[in-house]
Amino acid sequence: MSAQYGTKDLMRIQDIMKKSNGDLFEAFKLAVRMAGEIEDPGKAMARGYAAIEVYRSLYSPIAGVFFTRACDLSGENDIRDIRVMASMNSVGDNEEAIEEAFSRIPIEKQPASRRPEETWERIQTSNKRGFSDILPLAKINVVKSTGPGFEIKYMKNGTMEVWKNTEDKVRLVYTGSCLPTSGIGDQKDFKFEGKRETWTMVDYIEVVNMMNLQPLYGTSLTAYMYN
Repeated sequence: MSAQYGTKDLMRIQDIMKKSNGDLFEAFKLAVRMAGEIEDPGKAMARGYAAIEVYRSLYSPIAGVFFTRACDLSGENDIRDIRVMASMNSVGDNEEAIEEAFSRIPIEKQPASRRPEETWERIQTSNKRGFSDILPLAKINVVKSTGPGFEIKYMKNGTMEVWKNTEDKVRLVYTGSCLPTSGIGDQKDFKFEGKRETWTMVDYIEVVNMMNLQPLYGTSLTAYMYN
């Protein structure tokens, strides 16, 4: 038994898994409801660690819900009403326009591809070219941080990984962790909706700053979440 959570925490997360019957979106809704009833940040953190154990994933969105609640309760990571963000207007491939859009944004809030390579981080994993199951999440407006079924207030401690498929189309994959699961330039095989495709990771950013993906990749992007 890990010292980071107790038996009750484990049982509550196991209840979520049982009640959702394998439906990750239903599990997510149950987790949001449970997290909203927690008033102690330590308790919320414990549930998050228990979720990592039950769902056997460092980047489980279920764990992310509880970690976000813990930060809310401790007064950290508040989303500002007025955020530093790139222009709403897409700048396409115009390099000068991209530079102008990012000139007003602190470097630490920019996508990884805009930062020095030595600042890049990732979860240490042995899954180099194994496949990962993902589920469709929503078509997200990255500037507004909204989309069907996507609520940033429950996901703000996660990471948005940016991938390109073989047709060079941009795809986002949400991870409940503060770190990406792969490195820029890595390839990964994804299984979703009866398909299996190899994508290449090109970028990542903290969810709370994902509006700053816009100058590079556009406003409306298709997003998935790890299963």
